[in-house]
Amino acid sequence: MTVIYDSYEDEPADKFESLTNNDYCSFYDYEMSNFTKDIPFYAKHLNLSDNILELGVGSGRLASSLSKSGYNVYGIDISLSMLKLASKKHKLRLACMDIMQLCFVKKFNHILAPYNLLNLLCEKETINKCLEQSRLALASTGYFSANIFILSEQSELSRKGKSFQFQIFNYKDGKLIKEIIRHYMPTQKIIEIEERYRLRPNSTNNKNYSNTFQIAAFSLREWQNIFKAYDFQLINQYGDYDFSEVKDNSSQLCITLRK
Repeated sequence: MTVIYDSYEDEPADKFESLTNNDYCSFYDYEMSNFTKDIPFYAKHLNLSDNILELGVGSGRLASSLSKSGYNVYGIDISLSMLKLASKKHKLRLACMDIMQLCFVKKFNHILAPYNLLNLLCEKETINKCLEQSRLALASTGYFSANIFILSEQSELSRKGKSFQFQIFNYKDGKLIKEIIRHYMPTQKIIEIEERYRLRPNSTNNKNYSNTFQIAAFSLREWQNIFKAYDFQLINQYGDYDFSEVKDNSSQLCITLRK
């Protein structure tokens, strides 16, 4: 039976399946594996003799690049699926561990928290716990470097409360369309992000997947105060990976602190 609709408003809504851990890791790795813009920033204060810990190592992109340059990197992640993918792709020292419960005997010279990892902790209480654990795991003059998303008052998301973006990737024998829908909740200082993946391998067997999570939406001043509370010494801060000046309308904070 053919169904005829009077308008697009009557069009059936798209159906999205929940992403499995393996699919999410595969899509994430495919999107991020060639991302290199942050490497010069993280390498800026590293020495080849340092013991380096990467929090939230994911599929091993950053740790692998640094290891190939001769750095001594140890990576942790709470996701076993990510760690399995990282171990298949790279020769790295990895462990499944909660970044708020670090269990190391040795101290690290530098701890890295890349790609908005701290935002994923959402609340100041959990962010503080991570910083407390990191400080304990650092050597007496150790460094802590992080990249953080900042919500500025001038941004479209802050003004309108919602934003939409999409990307198209060549994926295996077809295309992967990624849609990113952001909703800002100012009272909670949270951004809810829905990622929709439309897998289009061919004319049949098309799939739609979705994944929803939240991140912290703090201002530049709030992030600076969070770090200041732990008596970290500010070494440098930038508004992007290109070492540009951080400003009130910056959407990124690339920061290096010393214990």
